[in-house]
Amino acid sequence: MNVYIYSQNPKYLRYWTSCLTKYEVVKEKQLNTLEGILLIDYASYEENSYKNVKLVVLDTEPTFNKCMQLMQKGVKAYGNVYMHESHLLSAIESLQEGKVWMYPDFVIGLLNASEKSQENNIESKLAVLTSREAQIATLIYDGLTNKEIASKLDITTSTVKNHTKHIYEKLNVSDRLSLFAFLQQ
Repeated sequence: MNVYIYSQNPKYLRYWTSCLTKYEVVKEKQLNTLEGILLIDYASYEENSYKNVKLVVLDTEPTFNKCMQLMQKGVKAYGNVYMHESHLLSAIESLQEGKVWMYPDFVIGLLNASEKSQENNIESKLAVLTSREAQIATLIYDGLTNKEIASKLDITTSTVKNHTKHIYEKLNVSDRLSLFAFLQQ
């Protein structure tokens, strides 16, 4: 998968290129034509401007709230513009494997937020779903895989995937992490 880098800040570009071996620095006019992974700084990021890339948004002052907002908008990785090379490489590797990545400190925040969430808040957010979709969304929220959900509900994994697609559409989220973040708010 191609890795692209874009920033209007030359300091960020220098740092990122010193950490990576395979990348292409791109110009603003190329952003809509890329396919692969795009590293971009938060100041350059524009919502809904990147169609065929998995976004790594890097920020000068990353916060948990920004992380959750960006993940809900489809950003797949979020961290500090000067985070350690190992974190940067881990983020890219995660996206190449079809996973998401967030700054390690935010994982703890996500877990803490999960413990504090209230069931009635989740239920009200799931009210737009059918009862089966709400049941599946709750199981996704609990961390079950499609296979585990299918086994628990005695349905096929393709049925789970079909329900999941409808859940994402109805709740306007793009993946499991953004569903989790949506239910946490």
